[in-house]
Amino acid sequence: MTAFLMAWNFLTIIPLGNNFTFEMDKFSRSMMFYPLVGAILGAILTLTYLLLHPFIPSTHLHVILFTLLVVMSGAIHLDGFSDSVDG
Repeated sequence: MTAFLMAWNFLTIIPLGNNFTFEMDKFSRSMMFYPLVGAILGAILTLTYLLLHPFIPSTHLHVILFTLLVVMSGAIHLDGFSDSVDG
């Protein structure tokens, strides 16, 4: 469970259980939970899309979903993208 919480806290800004100390072996094990964290974030975005789709035009909805992903992930993906573009 600690490995999942470390993965969640590393990949998102939504805090869950900060009752652990950083250890390299635990952090290494947390990498196997990255796809699960991504799936949970994707499920949140999908649910948001399904709830708002009938009420908001698609262009605005896509901007909202993108902004939600950036906020939830702390823009970690945009940092990697910008590093790739300026390299």
